[in-house]
Parts: sequence; C-alpha cells; structure tokens
Amino acid sequence: ESFKLRRKILDGLETSSGVTLSNLDRFNDCCIGNDDCLDSVVAAVAACLWSKDQDLFRLPQDGPGDTTRRGGTPSPDGNELNLARLEGWLYAPVFLDQATQPRG
Repeated sequence: ESFKLRRKILDGLETSSGVTLSNLDRFNDCCIGNDDCLDSVVAAVAACLWSKDQDLFRLPQDGPGDTTRRGGTPSPDGNELNLARLEGWLYAPVFLDQATQPRG
C-alpha cells in the first residue's frame, strides 16, 4: 500500500508543484522503495517553491490549526505545534496546486 502512495506522490509531483524535475527518472526506483528518498525529493521541491513564494507555506499552529490554511479537518483536541516538535515538520505548500495557479 505504501508503494502505491509513493507512486501517486511521485507521479504527480512535477505537475502539481509546477517545478521542473528534469532528472527525476534517475531517482524513481529509489523513491518508490524508500520513503526517506521520496521525502528528500519532496523537500527539494518544497525548498524551490519556498524560494519563489513563502506565502504558499504556513507555520504549525499552537492548537488544532486554521481550517482555511490546511487540507483536511483538524481534530479540536490536536496541537500542530506539539506534533511538529515530536514528529518533525516538513514544509509543504498549503495547497500544492496553488503553485501552478496565477497569483492575483
């Protein structure tokens, strides 16, 4: 199941992010077989997007998080900041498909 999810992420990364990944094919097998490799590629894409527009990103909140600035529905008892301190926080655009939309 995890392999299918990694494949879905990898297959949509370039299109969804708008970041050209000219040598991604070289890392395909590694990314599918190893979650750390995929995390590294996603982090590189996130760093590229961060350098272009920091407004696409948000900081973890001390509480459940703002539903207008995240995907999904936060648990009212959750705390993004505590979870980020425990698990780590990989920055990703608030809504990745915004990266390919014209800013107005």
